[in-house]
Amino acid sequence: MDTELVKQVSESYTEAKSAWLAYFTQCKEDWKFKMSDQWADTDKAICNEKGMPMLSINHIFKNINLISGYQRQNRGEMKAYPIEGSDELCAEVLNMVIKWILIDRNVNFTVSDGFKDSLIGGISWLHPYMTFDDDPVCGDIVVKKISPFNILPDPHFTERDLSDCDYIIRHQRLSKSKLQRLYPKFKDQIKALSGSQTKSDGIVEDTVVPSDQGNYLNVVEYWYKDYEEVTTIINTTNPEDTHVWDSKKGELKEFLKLEINKDLKTITQKITKMKLATVIDGTLLVYEDYAQYGGRDFPSNSFPTRHA
Repeated sequence: MDTELVKQVSESYTEAKSAWLAYFTQCKEDWKFKMSDQWADTDKAICNEKGMPMLSINHIFKNINLISGYQRQNRGEMKAYPIEGSDELCAEVLNMVIKWILIDRNVNFTVSDGFKDSLIGGISWLHPYMTFDDDPVCGDIVVKKISPFNILPDPHFTERDLSDCDYIIRHQRLSKSKLQRLYPKFKDQIKALSGSQTKSDGIVEDTVVPSDQGNYLNVVEYWYKDYEEVTTIINTTNPEDTHVWDSKKGELKEFLKLEINKDLKTITQKITKMKLATVIDGTLLVYEDYAQYGGRDFPSNSFPTRHA
């Protein structure tokens, strides 16, 4: 097991938790106010002691529903536009796919639910991904709303498109039985875990069930950017004749072609690669590799929706 990577995930988790704790505290209060839980615990105790009713006049709930309803009735249409004439057919196909996802996969409702979350707490997260449950060959595109309490971004990012964000953490409690199904190679190790990180987690401690018998473990998905050196072969007379040359695979034919043809040149540069590490209970590394969808960005370059 890569102990250095586990340490990196643990340190990033601690850093992000401490940095976002003030937001989570305020966000939790915002959600309580929306649900008419607007009294402080000390005031509740006084009212209970004196037998006084705790009256809450909720002006927030109706305003949230008003704005959320306006968004649902006036949804903007997602559309792909061609850049060149040859892109028209591709844009037409993409528009059909987008329309199918929005309607058939109920993504319109997911986006609206995310918008409502941003009205309440200021930030919402949507996660697009592929699932192969129904179609094991081609898969299906799915978009899910993630609780803002389950996402810990790099606290140093400033760009809206997350281009300067080094990592994003998604953490969630899952049962041991489900984790054993997801990671059968680590079945025995998962069974032996005590759930120590779950008990000490300060962000989601309010959702802990006292009698869960330690069957739930905290799972941390650590999406992070790594860098690797890549050599690209470029044909100076035909720039379209360009491809990446992997010297580690011993592409002798391409090497000889490069030596003979003086019109070819190489450019070596470091490029960003998205990786994913999954750690259970702060100690067990069960996955570490390039992110499922490849590329240089977080899943579909997704970023939080904000309501100003």
